[in-house]
Amino acid sequence: MQTDPLVKAQTSLVVKGCSLPDHPPPHFHLERPVGTELGRYTWPKLEPMKGSPELTGSVRKDLGAYLERYGKKIERKIESVYSTQ
Repeated sequence: MQTDPLVKAQTSLVVKGCSLPDHPPPHFHLERPVGTELGRYTWPKLEPMKGSPELTGSVRKDLGAYLERYGKKIERKIESVYSTQ
């Protein structure tokens, strides 16, 4: 499945969303470093999906800063994907 970046930024991580069709629960793909998938995490709880590692302190901190900036855009994209199912 091809995923499209929701946002691109000059950061050490990037959040990618899922394209239609996708499977529940609502989630996103997290890359860290950019280009290397770290795992899949539920939205909005940020819990790891099966096979994904827990978010460590540094990753959680960086993701928190990233979501401060791009969280609303990510939320809209995830809602648009899962509202059609």
